[in-house]
Amino acid sequence: GGFGAIFLAVNSFGSSAAGGGWSSDAVYPRMLADVNGDGMADIVGFGSGGNYVSLATGSGGFGAIALVSASFGSATVAGGWAGQDRFPRMLADMNGDGRDDIVGFGRGGTYIAYSDAAPGQPVYFGAIRLAYAGFGENPDVGGWTSQHGAPRMVADINGDGLGDLVGFGSGGAHVAIGAADWLLI
Repeated sequence: GGFGAIFLAVNSFGSSAAGGGWSSDAVYPRMLADVNGDGMADIVGFGSGGNYVSLATGSGGFGAIALVSASFGSATVAGGWAGQDRFPRMLADMNGDGRDDIVGFGRGGTYIAYSDAAPGQPVYFGAIRLAYAGFGENPDVGGWTSQHGAPRMVADINGDGLGDLVGFGSGGAHVAIGAADWLLI
């Protein structure tokens, strides 16, 4: 049992300038998710200019970093997703196709960009769209203003293979079940 020696798997997504300048996970979150359906966890980062991916190579390393979507970034031109506490972003398979999609909880509700990537092909996320008018920051869509105080998550809670939304608010756990037509009910 145990683990092998630690090694540098990719010279990106690090906090130093040489590593890419990803100085704060609260502003520039990095995650692991299978975005192309090959069964391996890829690095996904939400930077200033949008969403970046480094695909797993299968040998413990990762390929070159690539900007794959100009959405969900902290800069205004990339959507103004100015931090994980206020506007959390995460990855989950929302439509049951075996590829993790981007889910963001924004001002107007829950937004999704579906992964259109396939194994061996470049990663591509479709256009960001409002998928559910709930779990958002604005009062008319729930008033969810802090991920630390009222966390929102994505998981398949009913076993149908589709992502569902769960939020822990002041009154308890709130749920929105995902539907097969890629829209949440």
